[in-house]
Amino acid sequence: MARLSEDSAQFHRTPGDAQRPGRVIAIDGVVFQCDIGHPVSALLIRPIEELSLRIRRRINHAGKWVVPLANHAGIRVRIVRADGRVEPYVVEQLNGTLLQDVANGLSWTSWKDFRRREGRGWDVTVPATAFEGVEPVNVVAAIDALNREPGRPFYQEICTAFIERIFGGRELFDNVEVLDWLVPGPGPHIPEPAAPRFKSHARLSRRARYLLRVDDLPALHARVAETPAPGSAPVVGSGDAAARELGDPRRAPPRLIYWLLAQLGRAWTLRRR
Repeated sequence: MARLSEDSAQFHRTPGDAQRPGRVIAIDGVVFQCDIGHPVSALLIRPIEELSLRIRRRINHAGKWVVPLANHAGIRVRIVRADGRVEPYVVEQLNGTLLQDVANGLSWTSWKDFRRREGRGWDVTVPATAFEGVEPVNVVAAIDALNREPGRPFYQEICTAFIERIFGGRELFDNVEVLDWLVPGPGPHIPEPAAPRFKSHARLSRRARYLLRVDDLPALHARVAETPAPGSAPVVGSGDAAARELGDPRRAPPRLIYWLLAQLGRAWTLRRR
């Protein structure tokens, strides 16, 4: 856990908003979440993730996993408020409203609200230094980056791409989505929360290893590296490149449908709060 000294600036409290409620003084790790109450995630998004992982691995784990996959990730931080209180937050990219989609998807969510959102699901936090290429010095740099972060629209940057950018643009998650196989053609790197890239010697809790299926990840990463999607070229970054991809007539229809369903599911979840 890395820390930076507090400054004397004053901050406004806007819970669950893009407005930073205080100064980030520590990063506790990257938090993964499975939102069981999210109807479209349960019926479509997580099943597609599961299918994508099985296709990539060429391994049938039917009946082995009873816990659904993570469908979201954020950065768990500690924030010092103007009155000196230190509180846990999750800084994340969210979609579901027009403002989040096209203006700014950044959300500083209290830890209590973050956990309430998952319903009967689960969350697990892993140290940032468990990821490939992330060292303590990078965590310090990420704290500084978060204290200067204005946010971006969700169409430019999904939750995992935001995490990758904050930690220096490193590739911390694999792209495993099955649409890259069904709709060939060049496209951006679209990182999946279900496919984190951990160091081989990373110290993870038994619970994290189980929920994130860590024992299967090396085979998955190897499979992704040796068999890119047919006709695709690796393009790192899921910002404007992802938006341009929707203009490709060969790839746009299935991705657009998938996108709209994800939007609908998030909006449904927000209305239920």
